Amino acid sequence: MVKKKIDVFPLQHYTRLNEQIGELNLIENQTPDTWHDHILNPKGEADEDAIKALTEIVFWYIPIRMFNAKGQSFYTCRKFNMKMLTYNYRFLAERVGLRVVPFVSACDRLESAGLIRFETLDIKLEKKVIGQTVFVAPVPASLKLITPDLPPPSQEHCKRILSLYSETGHF
Repeated sequence: MVKKKIDVFPLQHYTRLNEQIGELNLIENQTPDTWHDHILNPKGEADEDAIKALTEIVFWYIPIRMFNAKGQSFYTCRKFNMKMLTYNYRFLAERVGLRVVPFVSACDRLESAGLIRFETLDIKLEKKVIGQTVFVAPVPASLKLITPDLPPPSQEHCKRILSLYSETGHF
């Protein structure tokens, strides 16, 4: 998979939703094992497409964690510039190695299960209005029910992620 540049935006773009996702202590694109027990297809097996889709959507909401001089962690920024992530299904599907139709179908199942939500908004850019833009966001309360209590990422891990970003300009 080709790495794409992900801009990181300052704290002013940080929202309560980012904070709630950060409190789950998820690490980048690592999927909690419990999701395989709770996100099931009609046959009762783990719904791998839906799990991949959810992992990718949640990834975008995990805030960047930094540490102060006393070693206390705090969140600084997020990976996109609007209140919610624009639902570009082709981009997100490619990032998880799925075709568009299975990805969209997986997202529909996740929405039905209450794990993600969609919102349609008009965006105003200077004097131009882009109508009916679809956004997607995870539902933190639902994720908390299927995600185990995880320890926070280590300071070393967070430093590695920040150095990766500063060296390459992308994740």
